[in-house]
Amino acid sequence: MRRFDEIHEKEVGGKPAKGGYPDMGNGRYSTDLSYDQWYIFNNYQRAHYNYMEQLTPTIIWILISIFYKPLAAAILGFIYFIGRIFYSIGYMKSPNSRLIGALIIDAAFLGLFILSLVTIGNWGNFA
Repeated sequence: MRRFDEIHEKEVGGKPAKGGYPDMGNGRYSTDLSYDQWYIFNNYQRAHYNYMEQLTPTIIWILISIFYKPLAAAILGFIYFIGRIFYSIGYMKSPNSRLIGALIIDAAFLGLFILSLVTIGNWGNFA
């Protein structure tokens, strides 16, 4: 990172952030990584991005579902996050190793989606 201090100071001002941010593994700072380091770093990034992409709908479906079947919503949410752990560990090893986690996630994701639709369908009964 030190070799970028001068150009960063000239172009942007100040020193580069610790860890090289905002380089996300495909920019200037990653040119010093070996292919293996770059590959591992990008697998970690992709696992993180995939988690963030699905987090909002999952939480919304859990919050909707707790009005009709709170225990089922809690169990499906727990299963989802356990699957997320398996998925992330598998993806960090190799993208091909994420299948077990993906199947668990998809089952819980679909269950939460269906449960939230059923909850919305029964919303008139809550009043």
